[in-house]
Amino acid sequence: MDLKLKDVTELLNVSETTVKRWISDGKIPYYRLNNQYRFSRSEIENWVLNWKQEEDFSPFVEEAPKEKLGTQQF
Repeated sequence: MDLKLKDVTELLNVSETTVKRWISDGKIPYYRLNNQYRFSRSEIENWVLNWKQEEDFSPFVEEAPKEKLGTQQF
């Protein structure tokens, strides 16, 4: 548990909000230590390698909000 939330956001080049969403969705391995999110570097590295093998989930692809689809005005 050598990484803090900020370390993971920098390592993965994503926002804190994204990592927190992955936590709440149960998609990323994490620990709680003194009310802080902590991460194991080796678990995060393995997690990134594993998601590349799965077809139905990529943590780096954001889905467009459904209510926003097709609502652009020109």
